[in-house]
Amino acid sequence: DASRAQIRWWMWACWAFMALAMLSKGLIGILLPGAALALYTLIYRDWKLWTRLYIVSGLLIFLAIAAPWFIWVQARNPEFFDYFFIYQQFTRFLTSELKRPGPWWYFFPILILGVLPWLGSLVPALWKSASQPTLRGAAFGGAQGRTLHAQGMLLIWVVFIFVFFSISKSKLPSYILPIFPAIALLIGDYLDRTRRGALRWQFALLALLGLAAILGFTQLHRLGNAITPGALYQQFGWWLEGTAMLALGSGLLAWRWEMQGRRTAAVLLVSVAMTLGFSLGIQQFQILGRTASTKDVVQAIRPWIHPGQPFYAVGTYDQTLPFYLDRTVTLVEYQGELHFGIAQQPGLWVPTYADFAKRWEADQLPLALLPPSSLPALQALHLPMTVIDRTTRFIVIAKPGQDYGAAAQAAATRLPAAWNTGASLTPPPLGAVQ
Repeated sequence: DASRAQIRWWMWACWAFMALAMLSKGLIGILLPGAALALYTLIYRDWKLWTRLYIVSGLLIFLAIAAPWFIWVQARNPEFFDYFFIYQQFTRFLTSELKRPGPWWYFFPILILGVLPWLGSLVPALWKSASQPTLRGAAFGGAQGRTLHAQGMLLIWVVFIFVFFSISKSKLPSYILPIFPAIALLIGDYLDRTRRGALRWQFALLALLGLAAILGFTQLHRLGNAITPGALYQQFGWWLEGTAMLALGSGLLAWRWEMQGRRTAAVLLVSVAMTLGFSLGIQQFQILGRTASTKDVVQAIRPWIHPGQPFYAVGTYDQTLPFYLDRTVTLVEYQGELHFGIAQQPGLWVPTYADFAKRWEADQLPLALLPPSSLPALQALHLPMTVIDRTTRFIVIAKPGQDYGAAAQAAATRLPAAWNTGASLTPPPLGAVQ
């Protein structure tokens, strides 16, 4: 059992990490744990729990970590409070203004994928934790008889966060990441306590899913589109086949070991095999990820890039672009979620294509990145331009008649002639990823 000193230090650590979460993600850094504790108190009527949280000293630690940064930023940026706390917290949750919509079931597929390969244990683990509210927890247990219903707390944590973000008007897959450590603890307890042979259907389900995935991934190329060609999906699919084969093989062998009473070996096998399999799939996701990044684009136009030259993002904004350019860019007829930053630096925003055309005419050595759909609008303005790179997602243009240097002149001789003819008005052929 933990001593009083150990409990105090652990609680102080909790307050410190809540402060760091506040700095990183805002109010949910304290809202999520606070709401979970409040619900736990109401359900289990454990009012004494709050006397063991070291609230006064904990709040001092919390404020010492979080408050200085917020005060400093607010002093330098008077608009910060409204933008960070009102717009990014309440407006994001209560309205669809940030254009991150999703149906009520948005997080269910993410939950299913996130608990693999233990999907078959998810419901039994949650049900068992809900039906055993009297288990003693280690966190606050002690000789004095202080107890915490650990499984109940974990279940409340999972359910509250899942429901909270499901009713939000703004949804992203990463929002429910905090529930997975709690789910892992609940499933781990279930795997440890369930009777011999009870996991055989769990491992059989894993093998069945692996077999279905082996067959399904052969058709992954059908997801191809103008942005990500089917050939890339097929290439990625071959790596996923390896993950699926690991699921099939480990599921079958674990099923056999479970029937033989070798529970530890079966669980360890599946854990290691699927960790390897998922790592393989995640690592090779770069096959698809490169089409969603500007890394190759920036590499291709490197000969045209010079320090201090104007660089525009026309009708779009890709967050990887400033990273690979190692500089900021000027937005044209686009704001998205960047209106706050634009208000701070209005010089990095051009409201309309027409205003952009005027600036382009006066610029020296300008470059601009745009989606193919924006090209006709610029040609309608008779904008002088030369296409220097083209992918399924982006076009990069330079200003003709300007000296971008010898390296750019040499690179220009290797550009496809069709890029700067009438053919440039249409997207490149499917699969023509540069």
